Amino acid sequence: MSMIITFFVAADDAAATGALADGPGPGTDTATCGNFDVFFALGEWQAILDGNGNGAGGAAFVPDYPDVVASGDDTAMVLAVPPALERALVDADGPTLAATAEHWVREQAAEGQELDAELFTGVLGELAGLARTAAGTGGATYCRVG
Repeated sequence: MSMIITFFVAADDAAATGALADGPGPGTDTATCGNFDVFFALGEWQAILDGNGNGAGGAAFVPDYPDVVASGDDTAMVLAVPPALERALVDADGPTLAATAEHWVREQAAEGQELDAELFTGVLGELAGLARTAAGTGGATYCRVG
């Protein structure tokens, strides 16, 4: 089954819920990708960006995972990107995002899932742009899965 994941910015959870049925409205800036476990990826990206993605320091790192803002009867749901990840994305530059994508893709390959680092560098770059928009407008970053 193919899953489409669409990241977008909304003013708040109530506004984001409107994307459940048909996705973000026309004219909304989005970043779209598919076929990976976005719930766990968001936490893993935060861990890598925070410098905890390699288990360094021996301390257990518990990332923030997304809250489910809305879910439908079918497989669609809207998730809120965790604030800690949003902050890390706002602060990340291009080389940091590329290194994050490469690290994450290597981790996924070790678990048997082949993904494209260049593709995910682009996804993280677009997601960082959305996080910067959210920070500048007082909104938040969300993703619709379905």
